[in-house]
Amino acid sequence: MREIVSRDIQTVSEKALGGVDENGNPYNVDLEWFFDQWLRGSGLPQYRMVYETRQAEDGSYIVEGTIHQRVVVGNSRAFSVVEDKFYRGFVDLSVVAKKGEFQKRLVVQGPETTFRLSVPDKPLEVFLNKDGEILAHEVKINQAW
Repeated sequence: MREIVSRDIQTVSEKALGGVDENGNPYNVDLEWFFDQWLRGSGLPQYRMVYETRQAEDGSYIVEGTIHQRVVVGNSRAFSVVEDKFYRGFVDLSVVAKKGEFQKRLVVQGPETTFRLSVPDKPLEVFLNKDGEILAHEVKINQAW
């Protein structure tokens, strides 16, 4: 019996998530970025969201802004920023209004990701990663690092 390493898990995952092309040839999905980022790398993403809301001509509301990202190593009291490293992942943007909660799934990657979401009612609160969908150090909203 041999020891299983992360590369073995990656190979199986790439094959399982792959498929068959239009010519009947099997293909694998490239997950190198995912395993390098989440399993073989160090640090966690930290997000800072800056946004504004405004009413549109049709009465709906627009929530738009930018998500800033940096990668940090350490805990909430003492951490270091890892320069020139960024994570890629799906993060939910949630807008709570009188008529309910509205969500948009964002692909966050690189130092900045812009977004725009239209909702039918005036936003009361706006959250990023409200339910912890992505492992992250913390999220700051309309605050400095």
